[in-house]
Amino acid sequence: MKNIRKVAILGSTGSIGSQGLDVIAELPELEVCALAAGNNWKLLSEQIRLHRPGIAAISSDPPGEMNLPDGVNLLVGESAMVEMVSACDADVVLSGVMGTAGLQAALAAIESRADLAIANKETIVAAGEIIIPAAREAGIHLLPVDSEHSAIFQCLAGSDASQVRKVTITSSGGSLRDFDDEEAENASITDVLNHPTWSMGQKITVDSATLINKSLEVIEANMLFGLSPEQIDVVIHPESIVHAMVEFCDGSVIAMLGEPDMKTPIAYALAYPNRPVRQTACLDLASTGKLTFARPAGRELNAINLAYRVIEMGKLAGAVFNAANEAAVQGFLKKKISFGMIVPIVERILNQTPSTSEVNIEAIIDADRWARQQVQDEIDKIL
Repeated sequence: MKNIRKVAILGSTGSIGSQGLDVIAELPELEVCALAAGNNWKLLSEQIRLHRPGIAAISSDPPGEMNLPDGVNLLVGESAMVEMVSACDADVVLSGVMGTAGLQAALAAIESRADLAIANKETIVAAGEIIIPAAREAGIHLLPVDSEHSAIFQCLAGSDASQVRKVTITSSGGSLRDFDDEEAENASITDVLNHPTWSMGQKITVDSATLINKSLEVIEANMLFGLSPEQIDVVIHPESIVHAMVEFCDGSVIAMLGEPDMKTPIAYALAYPNRPVRQTACLDLASTGKLTFARPAGRELNAINLAYRVIEMGKLAGAVFNAANEAAVQGFLKKKISFGMIVPIVERILNQTPSTSEVNIEAIIDADRWARQQVQDEIDKIL
């Protein structure tokens, strides 16, 4: 009989959280022990009734009756998610929460000695200098859920990182990959959110269109796998079949291929170190016909190059970069700035990153808050 792995999901009502629950429903070796959400109390109520966790958390008082089953301990408030993680005795915590809330909960998971499945790359980008040493000291697995980093993780299985020559991260090119730079400048929200291959939340879909998601992934690869900037490359791969490639010192290249489905890396992380048995369609490369790759250029390259600037700057640069991007994306989604303004605004704020002698939680939270205010100030000048 397989051991049951208890899973806590942070951000259960979001795209990653909802798909994580679908995966758990497929696999008898997984069960839900805790669910946390922001303000989507109706969907959280449905999830609790279906999956029956012992504990749940929501960030604010629900305006209506949740009608929860007996035995469910519901925590409410800004610190509820962190309290839930500390109390739920999970084997693995799936984190899909952006911002500083995700950071605090990730640290709580590490302190509770639960493996941490990171779907919100922003946590590593903003606070990798804290998260990664803490995970190492706690002796827990830090499991990447991003398709590209899951692919790198799987390609590296059984290999020493010192044997790596280069890692190549692939990008679909996003919803605007067939737009020239001038057309993309004033792309509509509808155009930007119409991703050709992946089904994701709004924020990451915008990041995919700007290619800032690739910047975040380059920074995350640097942090997670100890790779130098020179070892990390990005190519445009519209078919989204090859998720990453690792070239080793002897010239061998191992690639991870699969259909573009986030449930695959989610399942791998939740069941790790086992590879779960799932009913999925077989990859049919003959039907795919061809796999194409191209170098990023123009606006794509401008966005990706910000990652190397962040790595060079270090310290609070990741926190500022991440927060400025989140704020700029929200500005675009609220129709306050054009699509073409996102990357230039983020770059300007990044270049003003405050200096610090020490990177700690307080400094990261302050940098996050500062960057968001700087973006708001820029937007106010435009309006």
